[in-house]
Amino acid sequence: MVAQKTLVGVAVIIVIVIAAGVYYWYTASVAPPKVYKAAILLPASIDSIGWPMLGYEAIQNIGKKYGIETAYSEWVDPAKAVGIAVDYIEAGYNIIITHGGQYVTACEEIAKNYPDVVVVAHTIEPLKYSNVWTIIRDDYLPYYAIGYMMGKASKTGKIGYVGGLEFPTAIGVVNLVYQGAQLANPNIKMYYVHTGDFDAPVPNRKAAETQIAEGVDVIVPWLGGTGILGTLEAAKAAPRMTYLIGACTDMYEIDTHFLTSIVMDVTGVYDHIVNQVMKGNKSGQVRLAEYCSLASTRGVLSSSDEAYAMDLNKKVISGETKIEVVTDHYLIK
Repeated sequence: MVAQKTLVGVAVIIVIVIAAGVYYWYTASVAPPKVYKAAILLPASIDSIGWPMLGYEAIQNIGKKYGIETAYSEWVDPAKAVGIAVDYIEAGYNIIITHGGQYVTACEEIAKNYPDVVVVAHTIEPLKYSNVWTIIRDDYLPYYAIGYMMGKASKTGKIGYVGGLEFPTAIGVVNLVYQGAQLANPNIKMYYVHTGDFDAPVPNRKAAETQIAEGVDVIVPWLGGTGILGTLEAAKAAPRMTYLIGACTDMYEIDTHFLTSIVMDVTGVYDHIVNQVMKGNKSGQVRLAEYCSLASTRGVLSSSDEAYAMDLNKKVISGETKIEVVTDHYLIK
């Protein structure tokens, strides 16, 4: 009897030892969960209306939703972007979000030199790196429906565009606005100007004043936050009701002179990317246009015209409605 108990005891000990060995082997062979830290490089202050502010809100959402450490840098010069990113990487950050197309060259350098770091880039074509998420910048597409809304809202039959620098996408936006406006008014007249600076309030205000003097009563200020505010000053001082088109957020909340806005769900875009990265997908692409919608005109347009514009925008973005995006010359005659 004693011998049997002894044998049972030995057997139990052997089982415990084996189980402990298996557990040790398992825990030693399974890597601990990866710790993520995300940083975003912003082109301006987080207090700037529009694009920079949306980037800040997005990184704050990521920190709260996923419980990871986040950081941001403001006023990041493209020439200094790599150095700032490297400082973050050396501090353990492994998701670097560059908030704008001006950082594409920096993204490529970071991606090449730090293959274990995921980089988020904004560009027209996908960057072909195994550690880059590309946000395809097709957010110019809503300007076709915006043009239609401008053509319907204009009382003078004259609309305008005030931009910063002249480059293919800017030319494309001008053309899309004009093409869309022609749907509403085949005889629409459009004025456009590139002031050379997206953010300087004075030259952009003066450019808007010049167009208003020509009879323009709806303007697209394709500018940064302070540039938009400059054109708002001109619109508020105009002799007739002059509407502006907002961008990034619903700018009617800033002033009622904003007819509508292209509202971008930047938080949704970055949330999607970080979620995919944490699932192990280090590269991919997403279209920014799919995260864009148009704000209501709050009764300026008829309900039927507004509904048509909203539907038109969705169909253009989905590709159901085919449009020509001309970026090498102006269609305005």
